[in-house]
Amino acid sequence: MPLFCRYLLILIALCLMSVAAFGQGEWYVAPAERDGFAKFTRWTKGFGSSSDILMMGDVTGDDRADAVSMNNSTGDWRIAESKGRSFKSGKTRIANYAVNSTTQMFGDVNGDGRDDAVTFYANKGEWYVALAKGGGKFERHSLWLSGHGIGSAKQFVGDVDGDKKADAVIYFANEGIWFASLSEGDRFSTRNISYENNWIKGHGIGSSNQLLADVTGDGRADAVVFFGQFGRWFVSPSSGSSFQRFSQWTDGHGKDSTAQFLGDIDGDGRADAVVFFEQYGAWYASLSRANSFGTFSQWTTGHGIGSSKQFLTDVTGDGKDDAVVVFAK
Repeated sequence: MPLFCRYLLILIALCLMSVAAFGQGEWYVAPAERDGFAKFTRWTKGFGSSSDILMMGDVTGDDRADAVSMNNSTGDWRIAESKGRSFKSGKTRIANYAVNSTTQMFGDVNGDGRDDAVTFYANKGEWYVALAKGGGKFERHSLWLSGHGIGSAKQFVGDVDGDKKADAVIYFANEGIWFASLSEGDRFSTRNISYENNWIKGHGIGSSNQLLADVTGDGRADAVVFFGQFGRWFVSPSSGSSFQRFSQWTDGHGKDSTAQFLGDIDGDGRADAVVFFEQYGAWYASLSRANSFGTFSQWTTGHGIGSSKQFLTDVTGDGKDDAVVVFAK
């Protein structure tokens, strides 16, 4: 066999071994430091299959995001709590909740400091909530709102009015129209969610991604859209009762990126624009200046090549969001 062919076979074998080395339900974390993500380490293995819906949220209220795996066919939710340097073994904490639901999210909807399990059914615009009650456990789920979001392209939970309770927000792609149903602590409000009472119109038409996070640092989540072709980010700040006129915050950041995130990676209380390129496992960040995103820079590379899912959230509890990747089973 020619020498070149031997080298090629060795290279292919190494690549296959590399892929096989990951993919066993392994979660890796690169903690945020002052101006970059630190070297990643494995936090757990054997948690989360490729058929599961993987999420993260601080369900215990200790300021550390926990790993969540949900089976949409059975409605079983497994939680692997963060210990600050690793995740505990996963345990089933909710059973038979949100079977065949459209969207699954975590957010603190009652303001007690713990993230609750929120689900959405598109056909009736129904929102169900299972409140976190401490110790990684949840109360029985209940219907919080109906008829909100039928036909919507995307759904969010985020505190848009600054009262420390996450609200139910929806986005319609054709008109770039956003609506918010404010949390009352035990339900989402039906007041002022008619077409005429939209929070903004014309924001995000043709965008590649839509996000909701507090980029200004005023305690209210803002509506942010990303256009992948040009790497352009537009922000519509929340006034507490609507989203204000949008403006471009940066250009050329994240063009053709695999995933985009908003998270506070430097701990200043403002969410920053972070992008991930799967081919090289490269993460780039553009820090928020409260009225624009600054010049982007690389925060790490080689983290997440071939991963199934990526997250940006604070798993260590230091107030800075970390880069988390998952290789599902």
